[in-house]
Amino acid sequence: MALTAHAMRGDEELALKAGCDGYLAKPIDTRSFADRITGFIAAANARRAQTQPDQSHGN
Repeated sequence: MALTAHAMRGDEELALKAGCDGYLAKPIDTRSFADRITGFIAAANARRAQTQPDQSHGN
């Protein structure tokens, strides 16, 4: 998760390519901040679940 006060054009793309699960520029909206973080975590967990080998076979 990248949180920055130096938001320049292209920075979000660079952060995501570098492996960040989300990007927020300051100032943040405190009313939606927790929901946005929750969304980033859910999306990251979904991506990780897709890349994990299926372990349901009990091997």
